[in-house]
Amino acid sequence: MGDDLRVDMRRLSPSQQETLRKRVMAAVRDGMSIAEAVRVFGVSRGSVGNWKARFDTGGAVGLDSGTPGRRVGEQTKLSTSEAEALRVDRGLRAR
Repeated sequence: MGDDLRVDMRRLSPSQQETLRKRVMAAVRDGMSIAEAVRVFGVSRGSVGNWKARFDTGGAVGLDSGTPGRRVGEQTKLSTSEAEALRVDRGLRAR
């Protein structure tokens, strides 16, 4: 398959992405090599490797679509006092 047949996951809905991940992993689980899955499904080797790691850790649930991005406050770069000072500077209310 040529590069023009590759799947652009960004153009798929979250449910379509999830379905594709689960189909690819079902094929790999049933004996298809990762290299062949890449060719057959038109996805990248890195994606299949990531999906396999998620599947190995969490099973099919590990392939579910989640909310993109970090949760509010997760891995924040600012301390609580720095964030509050920024809110005050911008005229926002305290949390």
